[in-house]
Amino acid sequence: EVIIIHKPYIIEMFAITPKYDCPHEASIDTESVLQFLASELTNQINEPCPMCFDLNKKDDSQFKTNGTPDSPSGIENWICLGCKSIFCSRYVNSHMYHHYEEMKGNGSSDHCIGMSFTDGSFWCYECDSYIYSSQLQKISHCFGVLKHPTKNCTLPAIGEDEEELNDEYIEKSGEGNEIEKVSIDEKFSFQQFIDGLISKRFHKICFLTGAGISVAAGIPDFRSPEVGLYAKIRDLNIPALPQPELLFNIDTFRAQPDLFYSLTSYMLFSTAKPVKAHHFVKKCADEQMLLMNYTQNVDSLELDAGLDPSLLIQAHGHMRTAHCIECREEYPMKQVLEVVERKEVPYCDKCTAVGKTSVVKPDVIFFGEKLPSSFFHHFEDIKQADLVIVMGTSLKVIPFSLLLTFVPAHVPVVLINRDNSGGGGLDQREQFLFLQGDIEDIVADIMTKVGWD
Repeated sequence: EVIIIHKPYIIEMFAITPKYDCPHEASIDTESVLQFLASELTNQINEPCPMCFDLNKKDDSQFKTNGTPDSPSGIENWICLGCKSIFCSRYVNSHMYHHYEEMKGNGSSDHCIGMSFTDGSFWCYECDSYIYSSQLQKISHCFGVLKHPTKNCTLPAIGEDEEELNDEYIEKSGEGNEIEKVSIDEKFSFQQFIDGLISKRFHKICFLTGAGISVAAGIPDFRSPEVGLYAKIRDLNIPALPQPELLFNIDTFRAQPDLFYSLTSYMLFSTAKPVKAHHFVKKCADEQMLLMNYTQNVDSLELDAGLDPSLLIQAHGHMRTAHCIECREEYPMKQVLEVVERKEVPYCDKCTAVGKTSVVKPDVIFFGEKLPSSFFHHFEDIKQADLVIVMGTSLKVIPFSLLLTFVPAHVPVVLINRDNSGGGGLDQREQFLFLQGDIEDIVADIMTKVGWD
């Protein structure tokens, strides 16, 4: 599922679903890209765009001029995977896009895919979409290792598969004591997972969570067949929503805010309580084993479970407050809900007073909106993780799914979910454990075996 919201040169790090079957990536010479990155990245990553000489460094005055003062990553450059040329992004003068147009005008079709030097994401100008695949996963892994080198992670030799590398990894504790030697060829097992929790070998755990963990609390997820929110919207055959995901598109909200408020009332008025999955995260924090919980959920049940807000990144926002979409006046959700309960749309009093009409929206991130700055400030913290647990998400929406590209290959990743969609490149990881089934049942079993029952 791909939702095309804007032209590629005016969208960056918004919540959007990538395309997994781009036909143009066949033109990429992966070997030559890896060779270039290995030999030139450290020299090139901070070089200026050759067309306008704007460095890949944040300049607040420049951002204010361009109207993007909240950009968390600063001015970034992109690399053309066709010719390895480096140009600036839309934050400056969109020279990567202009390079693509120029080469296409000259009859060359091999310059349509670029990679961001900020987060390693890929954009195809021909598909007009973010793209992702196992081939691109190799490139992003190489890029991540070079940009964020660690003593435990080395680069693949050109022409060599990752599984042939790094015969052994030695994890060290904070005091420098050797804890365990793990072979890259050794598949991560459920028993290793349990033993690591019991012994606290894992003391920098990152959780990536999605709507699936709150289903047991009575909040339907989005993508489940028949019972998910998108399935229900699809059954209603609403003309304004030919694609159910458009309900959370900022342009749709501006045009018909009543659709959002009528179809999501179950979320807005939810009295759900935390369930075992939320308490599992909290228990890891209590045991001083949690590095960060990145969540796509907006229900804040993690906080209701007692999790310290400093350990929670709500990548897609929350419903604790609301703002006018134009003047950004803040409104308490209680006031918003009083209006919605009357079957009315909440409008901004401040804008109304000056003769304007503007809607108040909960602080949930819609498709087409920038993610909160806190997500980007902690985006790369995950590279410090010694265990990643994915629960209740298909990892279909970027940039959230790109978090896994920063996780070194030797770090175990555990997926607890009913299904494995392969999102985030999970199936490409060596140290991967899939615990399939009901999330609450699996978490209960884990907690019991660890002694946290």
